[in-house]
Amino acid sequence: MRMKNRCAAILLAIAAAMTFGVRAHADVVDFTDGNFTMITNSGISDFPTVFSESVLGATVTFESTANLAGVRRFVGLQQGVTSNGLHLAGGGGSTLEFTVSSNTDILLESYSTDTGGFFVGDATLDIVGLGVSSLGNSLDQGVAENLLAGGPVTLLAGEIYTFEIQDGGAVDQAFISEFSFKAIPEPGSACVLLFTILATGFVRRRQ
Repeated sequence: MRMKNRCAAILLAIAAAMTFGVRAHADVVDFTDGNFTMITNSGISDFPTVFSESVLGATVTFESTANLAGVRRFVGLQQGVTSNGLHLAGGGGSTLEFTVSSNTDILLESYSTDTGGFFVGDATLDIVGLGVSSLGNSLDQGVAENLLAGGPVTLLAGEIYTFEIQDGGAVDQAFISEFSFKAIPEPGSACVLLFTILATGFVRRRQ
């Protein structure tokens, strides 16, 4: 009996360790710290047109594709200078559309907004791309965690995803301070879950 209980305990311990090992770890891209890799300079006040950030072993690239004032750039974003983050919607030639791509598959789970800016309208963020349609994400200020409409968004390696600001009039602006990412779960995680269920059933039968 002791041997059976010992075997059952070992199985549960292995299952718990394996389950813990495949839990996706979250990490953030901070747009406020002035720490990024500039790929293309717009030529205006050292504001980048394209920049990249590293997160969870992935290189995520951001490109400004439409601005209120016409010249593509991320207004206020400068290397080594802290800011309110990605300046979106209206006011000061801010970004109305940008694209995001990654060199490996990665999961965009949520985003935070800064308290900077002013709000007359209700700007929202739409995210579209291959297999993705996350529409109407709120850009209200000062929200520590905004979950994405329809759940986390998977950014596939090499694909380009469009982030478009809606209702971005000149008197309505917002800032995204950070994106929270998670690694894509390994395919073996389903097997781990099955192993855990079987191990739990084995213990129950021995009790």
